[in-house]
Amino acid sequence: MSKEKINIGIIGIGRWGSKLADIFSEEATVAAFVSKSSSHIDTFQKKHPHAVHYATTENLLSDERIEALVIATPI
Repeated sequence: MSKEKINIGIIGIGRWGSKLADIFSEEATVAAFVSKSSSHIDTFQKKHPHAVHYATTENLLSDERIEALVIATPI
């Protein structure tokens, strides 16, 4: 029996956000993310090519596909 994955959004895709995305992608689909760092965006999209990049948190939150949210901040 196949379990459908939920769509998650990630705010912050630096070191911790990327690690969390990798962990969550085992059980969920990374559908969208927010980042202002172009170097992080390029690297992240190589690992998660179907994820949509949003420039603002507001845009990500208005994406009706998002069922769960990860907020990654520096420790």
